[in-house]
Amino acid sequence: MKRMAVEFKGVHLPKSVLLYAVFFYVRYPVSYRELQGFP
Repeated sequence: MKRMAVEFKGVHLPKSVLLYAVFFYVRYPVSYRELQGFP
C-alpha cells in the first residue's frame, strides 16, 4: 500500500494528537442516531 504524505500547515495541535483523533474517528464511527440515546 502506498503511503500519503500528510502536511499540517497552520495547525495548532501536535501532529500525533491529530493522527490519534483521526484513528478513533475512523475506527469507531458514531452516527447522529446513536447520539440521540445519550443523556
